[in-house]
Amino acid sequence: MNKFKVGDRVVQVSGHYFSNDRRVVTVSKVHSGSIHFLETDTWLQPDQIKLHEEKPTYLNPPHKHMDLIIAWANGAEIQNKTGNDKWRTYVVSDNCTPMWHMAGVQFRIKPVDTRKDKLNAKLDELQSAMDAVKKEIGEL
Repeated sequence: MNKFKVGDRVVQVSGHYFSNDRRVVTVSKVHSGSIHFLETDTWLQPDQIKLHEEKPTYLNPPHKHMDLIIAWANGAEIQNKTGNDKWRTYVVSDNCTPMWHMAGVQFRIKPVDTRKDKLNAKLDELQSAMDAVKKEIGEL
């Protein structure tokens, strides 16, 4: 039983009749285990060819950040890297939309906070509070 049928698009994996794995040809006849090709008018054995894996073509190719945009639409928190290498979170309640079109901007789904992240955030808050107290002391 032959796995190829008329109309299949195939590429050659061995032999001399057309470029291996490059030229895509159409099966025009299947006869007694041999396969005939429309474009080259040649015959090969099934073990000399394989089905061509067609990659989809798009009039408008998928957006570079498609997976992140879908995650954001489904409620994921999105972050972008700022100029000082920190990650800024887009807050939906602020009506803030990620600038997907900006060239060179890095986006990611906000990672789940770990204990270390929470402690670092608390440390940053304490540092800010200490700075405010020092400023107030300096004004006395």
